[in-house]
Amino acid sequence: MMTSRVSWSRRFEAMSVLFSGSVSDHRLRDRAALFLFGCVATFLVLIGVTPAKAETFDDRVLVVVDESEGESSVAGALARTGLEETATIVDDLSGFERELSANDYDLVIVGAQRSGEFASAVAPVVESYVDDGGRVVATIWTGESLARVLSAEPVSENDERIQTDAHPIFQAASMAETEIDLDNPGWTVFSRSWRPLGDAEGVGQLGDGAALVIGNEGRTAVIGPLFDSFDDVQEGERFVANVMRWILTGGATPPEISTAEPDIHSPAVAELSGVLEDPGDAAVDLYLELGTTPDLADAQRHSTRPEVSSEPTVFSYRAEDLDPGEVYYFRAVGISRAGHVEGEIRELAVSTAALDLPQLEGLWSDTELRGVTLSASWSEAPDLEPEWVGFEYVPAGGDFADIERVSANMEDETLTAELRGLHDGEAYHVRAVAEFGDDRTATASDWVRLQLLGLGAAGGA
Repeated sequence: MMTSRVSWSRRFEAMSVLFSGSVSDHRLRDRAALFLFGCVATFLVLIGVTPAKAETFDDRVLVVVDESEGESSVAGALARTGLEETATIVDDLSGFERELSANDYDLVIVGAQRSGEFASAVAPVVESYVDDGGRVVATIWTGESLARVLSAEPVSENDERIQTDAHPIFQAASMAETEIDLDNPGWTVFSRSWRPLGDAEGVGQLGDGAALVIGNEGRTAVIGPLFDSFDDVQEGERFVANVMRWILTGGATPPEISTAEPDIHSPAVAELSGVLEDPGDAAVDLYLELGTTPDLADAQRHSTRPEVSSEPTVFSYRAEDLDPGEVYYFRAVGISRAGHVEGEIRELAVSTAALDLPQLEGLWSDTELRGVTLSASWSEAPDLEPEWVGFEYVPAGGDFADIERVSANMEDETLTAELRGLHDGEAYHVRAVAEFGDDRTATASDWVRLQLLGLGAAGGA
């Protein structure tokens, strides 16, 4: 038996005007792979390196899978739920029985993927555990007795696509109203659809039956595809992880996340944000993923401000040192005990042209009206003639949705414009902007702060 526990800072003052710095401050190829995964996690803890955890699950999990031919989703699902360090993996029935009788486990994962004999033998052990209030996530190819314990009976087999629905398990995996393709070249058959028995609930559609059955008062789930039968293994990990979360939490509501449009400060800097619209039933870990492939296969995870929230909020990451001319992709992500939710993927196109920060040229005033002359220049001349150049400004502390614009004259790659109607004693945020092409692709400088000081007032940032 195998077992494992697994500023820019710049200021100047001239004629009662002050500018200051920038505002925006497999997986189980087989059982051995899963065992090795647990050993590596344990080794990292021993040497003082704690693996990143998606969230704080401390539930104890027991895993037994009779055989895998493809890349399994179990190891990745354990990692996504932060359960890899509390998981015990066994490779045979006797080890499974021994562990289950000697320890209290919060969740049991059973993969009866080949042997009907294994499924029949494990059924009474699982039944006793479920009768005592235990929670189970399973996949079964052959074994009607085990299926009945989990409130399901087989309907069809070898179906190749899950049709998802609006159930929170799919919403929590950002899969609602989509399709999940199944494939396993190692097996000749790789899925089975189910019919719920009694008060059990069928979720999604697979062939002529349900893709998932939740039974025993929400404490058990039997999944249609085998653990190693997802065409996209990461998609399978997300699905299995959210089934595990649903069973462990008793059906907690997952968070709702969306990705905001990028706020481009300059060709090298952009503010990327997500919106936690509803945290659901638990605190949510927040971050952004950024990469250069449209599907974010090369995405890197970036911490945001805030990193955790139990209330609706906007969370953001300041991306710097972006490569000119590169196209990036990003999305917002939220993880809680109730689900791993991803916002839509958005595009961030970086201009090859760069605008320097606005500079103060002069101040003029009328009786009750003040204004300044601003200029900005290109640090790298644009390849195309911009369709519009100018400055954007908004009162400090105001809503950036209420930005006002003023067009600028451009001569010898220098932009010049007058900002009128600025009130004495107030502060503003200002940046230079240029737009190119029919799609109005924009490039902009960083925001800077413009402070109008009343006569006799002390200067400051």
